Amino acid sequence: MIKSITQSFIIWLTAIFLTINSLTATAKDYPAAYFGIKADGISLNTRSIQYGIDHISQNGGGVLIFPAGKYLTGCIHIKSGVTLHLEEGTVLLGSVNPLDYDRQNTAFDHNFNTSLALILGLNQKDVAITGKGIIDGQGKELAANVGEMLKKGLVKGAQLIALTRITAL
Repeated sequence: MIKSITQSFIIWLTAIFLTINSLTATAKDYPAAYFGIKADGISLNTRSIQYGIDHISQNGGGVLIFPAGKYLTGCIHIKSGVTLHLEEGTVLLGSVNPLDYDRQNTAFDHNFNTSLALILGLNQKDVAITGKGIIDGQGKELAANVGEMLKKGLVKGAQLIALTRITAL
């Protein structure tokens, strides 16, 4: 009798544990290739990466996983519930074309809409960038191109990363 009660209790506890885990484990892992993101260092992946971020955020959150390779991108907007995971050997490579970057009012540019950032996130929560990969904004080359565009009056200023009012980073 005691043995059957103990077994029932263990089964009951296991069922509760599995139910709780299934309710809390809603985040999914998404490989970059799932969204057509190419690791060749040549293809501009901005739209594909952003689509992946948007999809993940709109579907309960998760991790966008970048396997080893070079991923060229312009400005991306990180969204709530999204983790960008850069595996070892991964390089998130910033475009050297200033026109591949969105402008956003930030506290860094005193709300003059001049911020050029590789990764933007404003008023987002539960975001992260993890892994052993590298983010290479190609600062020298981008700065040189920004300088040329400044001379032409096409842009007013630049920054590499602007994350403001982020919680749980």
